[in-house]
Amino acid sequence: MIEQKLLPAKIIIHQRLLTVEHAVADELAVDVFETRKGYLSWRTICTIAVRNLTLSRSRTLITVGAISIGIGAIIFLVSFSYGLQSLVTNRLVRPNSLRIADMQSQSTALALQRSIVDDIKNLSGVEDVAPAIALAGIAGVSTSKMDTVVIATFNNYLEYSHVDIIAGRLFSTEADADYQETTSEITALQQAIAQKVGKKAEVAGVSAEAPRIERGQNKDLQPRIFRIKDMVYVPVRKEPVLGAEILGYVRGSVLEMLEGNMVWGSEFGGMGLAGRSVQGADGVWYGTWIKSRFPLYKEEAPTVYLPLKDESGSWRKVEGYIPQLDEVHVLTIEEKLIEEDLRSQTDDASVLGESTASGSLEAPREASASSNFVMIKADAEATQVAALEQIVRKDNAQPADNASRRTTAVGMVSVKRKAPKEAIVSTGMLQTLKKDPSDMLGKTLDMQFILSGGLIPGMDGRVLSSKETYTIVGVVKDANTALVYVPASDILSVGVDKYSTAKVLVRESAVLADARSQIESLGFTTQSIVDTIVQVNKLFSIMRYLLASFGIIAFIVAIIGMFNTLTVTLLERTREVAVMKTLGTTNHDVSRLFMVESSLLGLVGGVGGIVVGLLLGLSVDNALSLLREDKTVRLFVFPPIFLVVMIGISILVGVITGLYPARRSRSINALDALRYE
Repeated sequence: MIEQKLLPAKIIIHQRLLTVEHAVADELAVDVFETRKGYLSWRTICTIAVRNLTLSRSRTLITVGAISIGIGAIIFLVSFSYGLQSLVTNRLVRPNSLRIADMQSQSTALALQRSIVDDIKNLSGVEDVAPAIALAGIAGVSTSKMDTVVIATFNNYLEYSHVDIIAGRLFSTEADADYQETTSEITALQQAIAQKVGKKAEVAGVSAEAPRIERGQNKDLQPRIFRIKDMVYVPVRKEPVLGAEILGYVRGSVLEMLEGNMVWGSEFGGMGLAGRSVQGADGVWYGTWIKSRFPLYKEEAPTVYLPLKDESGSWRKVEGYIPQLDEVHVLTIEEKLIEEDLRSQTDDASVLGESTASGSLEAPREASASSNFVMIKADAEATQVAALEQIVRKDNAQPADNASRRTTAVGMVSVKRKAPKEAIVSTGMLQTLKKDPSDMLGKTLDMQFILSGGLIPGMDGRVLSSKETYTIVGVVKDANTALVYVPASDILSVGVDKYSTAKVLVRESAVLADARSQIESLGFTTQSIVDTIVQVNKLFSIMRYLLASFGIIAFIVAIIGMFNTLTVTLLERTREVAVMKTLGTTNHDVSRLFMVESSLLGLVGGVGGIVVGLLLGLSVDNALSLLREDKTVRLFVFPPIFLVVMIGISILVGVITGLYPARRSRSINALDALRYE
């Protein structure tokens, strides 16, 4: 009943709305097409305006041409900025890259363990998590051996990293399978680390007097071994002073050790304790520097470094100085011995046979006078579990006093996993070996892994894996690094329980920020290509304003010309305006006439500017494409919204420019003008 009563009311309201709409439409049609008493239609105004502009053809063409050049210059320069931004963004953005975030831990107290990775997979919005383990390795191909960076991971990590496979394939399904078995045999080995024999340092005495120090003076008598953080470029200076001449740059690598002398140099406060090590008798603070011969790189462009060659084409090595920054780690005696042990075991170290006995640990056996090694055997409780071997290097020349004895130990483990051993290598590694990618597919690669940094729970020292033979199934494009990818399960099978990094894939890009917030709330850090794109967009936004400012100069000149044209036109048409007013044309219609003329000039000039900008940009782009191998790359991009905005700006400028002549036309007195004429 209620609906039946409301129905007639709805019909009446609808009919009244239609009546109002029809009335508005009729009124608009009258304004546009019909001339009423004291009011010229817009069609009549536009017709007169076009006639007036046509009669002054040369002046109109010059004005429109000036506007077109100004608008065209802005479009040409800004479209070049859009093209560069598109080129950079397209290089950064890959499939699903806007849905991926890299996560890692910055604290040793918070490890990226396997259980945490499983928890992150269950977070809202997260679709997948692809972990990876970064470690060092020693690769053997035929008779050649080289240090490599090893990334132990799964196929999904390689896919999310968008590695460029130029030959071969990713890991097979069997090699890529996750490893779920236990590795309890590592527990016995964790208790078997000994210490290298060494004398305790004696205190020579204490003096309150400040020492006399000179720059370049040796801090230690003996040379020291040091390592620079991987992929960090440190400037090498001619003198141990921050302001000294930069000879070049030395690149850090986790696989390369350098030797040099510790010397005193200028302070570099704010960069660690070594920046202000001691205050001399002259009251000046001195920092710790390292003097060595460094293989130098030169900075070709920001963040782009190339080896520095001498006249003969050889890699240039120059004696110079670097400050002991946080990125420069000086090895202790124990760390140096561990490195020597690892190197010495890469060729002939072996692992004891398998055992199914219950877990037991044999005490170290004393080395004979002719042997530098003793072994600690750890049997494990498991079927088909590889036994472990502890090789301890001892210095027999040291005193037998137990209170002053220190030894270093190198643990050795075997890869338990028996799945197919497959590896993917980088072109950087093949360049060192002088091999072609196609020739290496199917060839074998001997690998030994160096597990450090507490990768194995409870073990802070370094552990060397047994030698494993891998078949090369793929080659990735990476000319800068000797890189080997192996299945993560191989490394997990030796007892590793944490990852170095992981890539998190969310269901859609809209939830990426929320997923990153959840991960960061757990204490981890995240990075995404989205952060880079935001910075790139900001950079190119500033660049667009700078480039547009050059085109605006030409546009301002065109605006001045337009204003001058309309002002002169008003003076020349004073009699015409007087006659129109005498015939009954109102001041409002005369003002509208000048406003329409100026708007038409702006519109035609804007359209002409778009044509000029498009033709100029496309011509330059096509000419440059003849010099490029990739013909699909475009350096000029013309967003439609940008072109529409430029037309709107051109019309707006025309309207603003016509305000003054339109206002002046109102003050013209018809009788005075006719009398003057």
